[in-house]
Order: sequence, then structure tokens, then C-alpha cells
Amino acid sequence: MQPLRIANQNNFFEMSLDPNQGISGRGFEDYRVEIEVHSNQFSAKTHCHLDGPDFVNFLRGLISLDQSRNGETSLESISPDGLKLRMFSTTRMGHMAIEGSLSHSFMGERVNFPHSLSFGFEFDPSELVKIAGYSWVKALAS
Repeated sequence: MQPLRIANQNNFFEMSLDPNQGISGRGFEDYRVEIEVHSNQFSAKTHCHLDGPDFVNFLRGLISLDQSRNGETSLESISPDGLKLRMFSTTRMGHMAIEGSLSHSFMGERVNFPHSLSFGFEFDPSELVKIAGYSWVKALAS
């Protein structure tokens, strides 16, 4: 299954569904995803859980954004602040951008260590064409 990947030169956002999790096409279950981001020399890699209906609505929003080149779609993880993601048009000409944040806390022996990354970059709209054509995106968004 192809990851949902938005790239621009050295920047990328990549979200992969857990390979042990089947796609039923119903979108009612929660989804565990792996996220990796490289944005302007900053990077992060983590995992989070997404609410099934929210994820399906996000995928539908991506397809709509691909077709209209106007508007936005967004997604947040079930865990507070784990993932916040927004893809949107930046001009009437259909230029696109992605922005978001990832966070995760690591508990040491005595201290909690929060980690986070805020990111954003513009990307070519052809990235959306590619994603909208993935069979698993079509299955979940239908």
C-alpha cells in the first residue's frame, strides 16, 4: 500500500497506514499511522491514531482539493496534539501548501520530555493527483 506522500524538493510529509491493519472500506475503525516529516532541515518521525470517520473525511477533502484546486482539508489525531495537519490552496491558480505539527512525549525515570515539530511548505498540485488515484484512498473515500 502506497504511503500518502506530499513532497517538494527536500521537504516531505509521509503518512503510512499500519501494514497489519486491513482496509475494510467502511472507515468506521480507528487507524494507526506512521508519520514522517522533513521540512527545511527539521525532521520528525512518530505514530498516532486517527478516528476512522475523520480520516475518511480528510481523504474525501483531498480528492475534492485535487478536483477543484480550491479550499482546504484538515486532520487531527485522536491523541491531543499528536498530529495536526492542513492542506490548502494558496492562490486561485491552484498552488498548494501543507502545514501541521507533530508532538509526542517521552517519559523518563522522573521527567516528561515533550517533543514537537511544526512544519509547512508549498507543493506541486500534481502530488494530489497521485494520491487521489491510489486504490486504498478511493476505497476509503467512496
